[in-house]
Amino acid sequence: MKRLPLLLASLVLAGCNLSTDVENHPSDPTTEIFAAGLQVNLATMTKTTAGIYYRDLKPGDGQPLVGTPNIVISYQEFLKDGFVVGAVVNVPQALAGMIPGIRDGMQGMKPGGERLMVIPSALAYGNSPGVPGVPPNSTLIVDMVFNAYVVQ
Repeated sequence: MKRLPLLLASLVLAGCNLSTDVENHPSDPTTEIFAAGLQVNLATMTKTTAGIYYRDLKPGDGQPLVGTPNIVISYQEFLKDGFVVGAVVNVPQALAGMIPGIRDGMQGMKPGGERLMVIPSALAYGNSPGVPGVPPNSTLIVDMVFNAYVVQ
């Protein structure tokens, strides 16, 4: 009987995975259910060749974004359950420094435009456990406003 607690503790520890490595199982937005408030309907969205889904909520006007210029943006990032994991307002940003999904999903946007993007984990933060509030292999939903080009 005195060995029972020791045996149970050994079994519990043997079942624990103390590794910080996270397996890479990229998300697939077509298999996921999104919170209704996000208004994600992949069937009504455009898909880029890289795999980003987007829908323009407001078209904007002026020169369409091409490449990775410096821009001023506002956005909110959500997980599929609607949890907000990031937000900025009127921040100058080098598009080259943003995640691949945002760089791809913003192409063709015009200043003043707003776009809803669904970004698979492989083009977002991947399986990295180091991004606060974002579990590994998470699809991101981004409501992006392209405010302006940065004037040099």
